[in-house]
Amino acid sequence: MLTHKQLRTHAMADAAVKEEFDKLINEFSLLDEFLKARTAQGLT
Repeated sequence: MLTHKQLRTHAMADAAVKEEFDKLINEFSLLDEFLKARTAQGLT
């Protein structure tokens, strides 16, 4: 079974997947900031 990091690395090797990911990078970045803020506050 692959870890999340391994799966992401494998997926990003596909140019079509990377292209679609890059189109959504702002949305993913915003969600990442929400998750970091929740973790910093001790929320799950």
